[in-house]
Amino acid sequence: MVTALDFIKNHLSVRAKIKEFLRVETWEIPLEALREAILNALIHRDYRQNSFIYLRIYDDSIEISNPGELLEDLTIKDLYKKHSSKLRNPLLAKVFYLTGYIDIWGQGIQNIIKALKENNLSLPVFEQNQSSFKIQFKREILFDKVTDEVTDEVTDNQRIILEELKKNKFLTTTELSQIVGISKRKIIDNTNKLKEKGLLKRIGKEKGGHWEVK
Repeated sequence: MVTALDFIKNHLSVRAKIKEFLRVETWEIPLEALREAILNALIHRDYRQNSFIYLRIYDDSIEISNPGELLEDLTIKDLYKKHSSKLRNPLLAKVFYLTGYIDIWGQGIQNIIKALKENNLSLPVFEQNQSSFKIQFKREILFDKVTDEVTDEVTDNQRIILEELKKNKFLTTTELSQIVGISKRKIIDNTNKLKEKGLLKRIGKEKGGHWEVK
């Protein structure tokens, strides 16, 4: 579950701000909502089916789907309001409860909706067919696209990149990705923009070279 969430984080945009002495991160999709969706897929999947849980990342959405339809008379409309808990795998759910991954039965979907509402994001889209159930998150806040305008200013992510490279000029793209919390592709995009602005220069190649902050 943790590995799946880490995988998604590597493809999400994040805005970081320093408040007092703390680094506060705001992800384009709340991590608590994604965490609940992953747990939901694990707990409610139909393990009799010879299929997989799928995690798909697109430019405009993120989808998490699992084998198995909604149980009994539960409908898609019911998911957007408080509803009774219907468990396909009660023993598995109990394991997740005892290990602290879930705290109250039947609150997973409501926790997702609450997290999205608190961040002024669109509600998730639920879909089901004869063999699977899917949760889709809309990607609306693409921080790099919104803030990376052609100006002399730098974005929060770019500022962090410069600060980290001042501390260690030998950081690799992979290491910067882990520190800043964005994908390697976005690190490359941001370092290229910093070079265009004359704020950063690469000395040598990726291996054996280093960065020079202007």
